[in-house]
Amino acid sequence: MRLKAMMQRNPRIEQTWLEMLKVAADSKEPLVEILERGYYAVVLHPTSTTKGASATEDDFERLEPHIPNLGGTRAVNLNSAPRFGLPHTGDIASWAGPLAAGVLNGGLHALAVVEVEVFKRRLAERLAACGFQVEENEQGLRVEQGQFTEQINLPTSIVRMVLSRSRMSCAARTISTEVQIQCALTTDFFRFFQRRFRAYHPSVLGHYFIASPGKSCVAMGWDYWEIRGKGRREARRVFQDAADELEDLLKALPREEKSIKFRDLCGLIQTEVKHDRRQAEVDNPGR
Repeated sequence: MRLKAMMQRNPRIEQTWLEMLKVAADSKEPLVEILERGYYAVVLHPTSTTKGASATEDDFERLEPHIPNLGGTRAVNLNSAPRFGLPHTGDIASWAGPLAAGVLNGGLHALAVVEVEVFKRRLAERLAACGFQVEENEQGLRVEQGQFTEQINLPTSIVRMVLSRSRMSCAARTISTEVQIQCALTTDFFRFFQRRFRAYHPSVLGHYFIASPGKSCVAMGWDYWEIRGKGRREARRVFQDAADELEDLLKALPREEKSIKFRDLCGLIQTEVKHDRRQAEVDNPGR
């Protein structure tokens, strides 16, 4: 069982899509409905030059009079589920039945348009309410709880919400619950890591579990994001394989440290560290 949960389908959102698909054949202008603030449903006929294609620049130009802040949005096509391969997101034919035919054959474009900033703010507020420290970065949202960190991909989260016909509040709730479960699982595995590598000063650095041989100039780590999205059984297998490999490397380290190549590497590392310390003293005199 994976940790990705199903975002709950919202009956009103799904019904809005179905009603739009029913009347789309008789509409020359784009059909646009507000599902909620910053979240729009769109059905339109493609132009002769874009027929059979997905959402295009031409679609966006036609939507400019209907949707504000269009430049800060992300569009998701309702027939894009097979391309993303996300769990628990059904193809349009599975819920729209015969009404999906026009979308599947390219005679209609059906897409949701979501304001990224609105979605991001709703998600960040929910995560903060659950006790997480939230920081925005280039990849999306960086989430911290204690010494552990997770990364949330905003475009993927928006795609999940749209293809699930879910509300923003439900999407935020589902994602925050997943992050809570993931952090709890990471905490458990760090306890396993501490017990197994207690002789190597186990610690956490970023999204790595670190083992540090006392007299060595190097430390070794394992990226705990490797268990992200996995159920406990699969995560345990991944962790066990990685821990076995790490233990073999740590046992081989004393032999490697005797080599000239390794001593040269250690000398280079120590030289760099000393240089960084001296530079810090120059940049921050008197501290």
